[in-house]
Amino acid sequence: TIDELLQIFIYQAKVKGIRIREELYPIIRNKIEEKKASPKGLGNARGIENLVGKFDSNRFQRIQRILASGIRLDAETIHTFEAEDFEDE
Repeated sequence: TIDELLQIFIYQAKVKGIRIREELYPIIRNKIEEKKASPKGLGNARGIENLVGKFDSNRFQRIQRILASGIRLDAETIHTFEAEDFEDE
């Protein structure tokens, strides 16, 4: 189910040391639903792992842009997903 896939997403992000605020759960849920409805589909932990990796890459790019602008960030901010990390390119 979508709820199970969301729980797998949360778990896999936690294993990578990434925090997710609860208010982002609906955004993640929508992304999982979109991916599941796509032609390639999504339905197992491996697909969720790939999705976490994609959004983690977006997080990394966001952090790099902020740091490049000279702003210093604390560890919690660096290791937390933000809504913009879930935007498609």
